[in-house]
Amino acid sequence: MNITQILLGIIILIGGAVSLFVIPYLKTHLTGEQISILAGIAQTVVYAAEKIFGAKMGADKLAYAMNLAKSLLEKKGLTFDEDVIRAAIEAQVQQLSLEKTTAEAPAVTVSVPNMEVTE
Repeated sequence: MNITQILLGIIILIGGAVSLFVIPYLKTHLTGEQISILAGIAQTVVYAAEKIFGAKMGADKLAYAMNLAKSLLEKKGLTFDEDVIRAAIEAQVQQLSLEKTTAEAPAVTVSVPNMEVTE
């Protein structure tokens, strides 16, 4: 088993945990429109932080994403608890990591022998 498979497994587990706990919480406490706006802003700030900070991890990247998300949400007239904003950002980070890992995974070629079909 190579490191890519291990990382993919970890990312899937984290994504599952987020889906299991965060999404049900959000659905019971927020309207569909609020969830949609929060998710869109989380995606925007994660991509922006990735573009500005690159592959560096750390508190600076998260702080940037949190501050930008709060600012964008305030412009929409929405206020969320910091834990909810952080959870949305972390869920988006996991999604981005999964997309990157999947894109970097080696291609698998499957060969199927020629088959005759008789009617």
